[in-house]
Amino acid sequence: MKLYSFVIAIVFGTLLSGCGGGGGGSSSTGGGDTNQPPVSVTKALLSLLVSPAAAAEIPNGAVATVKVQGNDVDRTVTLTDVDVAAEFSDLLLGTYTVTVSVTNNGVEIGTFSETVLLSEGGESIDASIVFNRASLSVEPFVSSNYAAINHEYEGRSTVSSECLGDAPFSTDATTATVEAEGANITITFDNFYGETLQLSGVIDDSTGSFLASGTFQSSDFKQGNWNITYLSKQTERSITIAASFENATDTCNADYEFVGIY
Repeated sequence: MKLYSFVIAIVFGTLLSGCGGGGGGSSSTGGGDTNQPPVSVTKALLSLLVSPAAAAEIPNGAVATVKVQGNDVDRTVTLTDVDVAAEFSDLLLGTYTVTVSVTNNGVEIGTFSETVLLSEGGESIDASIVFNRASLSVEPFVSSNYAAINHEYEGRSTVSSECLGDAPFSTDATTATVEAEGANITITFDNFYGETLQLSGVIDDSTGSFLASGTFQSSDFKQGNWNITYLSKQTERSITIAASFENATDTCNADYEFVGIY
């Protein structure tokens, strides 16, 4: 899990301006002291941090855009590397609007906006990004090498009927083990309260989405067919699998969904 942190650094500085002679003497023309008093322009530090919880929801490859507006300033910095800091070194004290936009494949999936009064003491912002949950469901990936999904995931499963042993629409703690090699795939769903499901089959990504189908057997001797209708890795460590089961033993059907992380 990476920590998404964006620091908008505004350095402290003093700008002196004025005219008049050196040496500290008065003008000899009789018009008084023509030396102007120094003008001090104070700048401060504004920092912005995206919490680890929010950063964990940002899919790999997403782009974060940071914008600062106010006091005749309108600047945008796009961060494609979470370790890169955005620096705005010449902002004066005053009111600014800071916005963060997170996009994935051109779709905005999260936003944050806050108006801050930048004072001499500086300002620190905790960016609580609001995510569009529907947009977080990225399209299934397509690749000839699916080694990235080969892990043991801990999570929860939901089943639509008693056809697989659990009560309908119940949630169970589940360990899912995925092994894909070439076009072959095996998945084991070890449900804490329900039955263990062992799936074996083949992958079909000819439609541009990850699909798979095959046969299954459960720990209570049910057997039949299954097919994956959706598989997605929204982050490097997480996975979502949606499958349908046709129980030939009891002549019934069930929809099954698993969400987990390794």
